[in-house]
Amino acid sequence: FETGVQARTSRVGTLWQSQLTRTLGFTGNVSHMWGFDPFAQRRTRNLELQGELSQGFTLYRAADGGTQGRIWLRYARTRAVFRPLVPDPTLVPQLMWTINAGTSFRFF
Repeated sequence: FETGVQARTSRVGTLWQSQLTRTLGFTGNVSHMWGFDPFAQRRTRNLELQGELSQGFTLYRAADGGTQGRIWLRYARTRAVFRPLVPDPTLVPQLMWTINAGTSFRFF
């Protein structure tokens, strides 16, 4: 069954990467997305922020001179809003954030 209705989704985003020192790096991105679906009678809006700080370290002297380990800390935040065309005061924006930390090793 075809309705001829078009849903629209738009997104704007950016990514940053920076090597702060020889072994310290930062990566981050921001993304903003909004949509409109007249058939489902709803609007959506999402905002995502992510960042990672990582520090390399040397376990042993390697031929290529690179680091063999990396410690990282990651942060992410997402905000999502669902708005029907008929206002509903019980619907509130959903907010989620996470923080992760870890390490990785290279053995060769």
